[in-house]
Amino acid sequence: MERGAELAQRRARLRARCELQRRDLAAQAAQIEVELSRIDRSVEIVRSFVSKPALVAAGVAALAIIGPRRALRWVTQGTMWYGVAKRIFGAFAALRRNELTVRGNELTVDS
Repeated sequence: MERGAELAQRRARLRARCELQRRDLAAQAAQIEVELSRIDRSVEIVRSFVSKPALVAAGVAALAIIGPRRALRWVTQGTMWYGVAKRIFGAFAALRRNELTVRGNELTVDS
């Protein structure tokens, strides 16, 4: 009897451990899927750009005119400003979602 109870307890522990591992794997898979969707969007943008020879030629001409260093500096600054704008608009969206309002000198949450 005692051996059967021990085996049942061990089996229950193993099943619980498996369930935790399944949940962890599912969370990791979801994170990987998010990252891969970003890559897929980037690849799609590049493909749409490359499929238009006039845009490629204009890009090469612009790079030749403004120079690679200046272009890199512009891209770097543009990336930084894009991140700043994204955070600001995200904050406004969060305010709108939470329906925070400012009345006079107090901040209230509408429910």
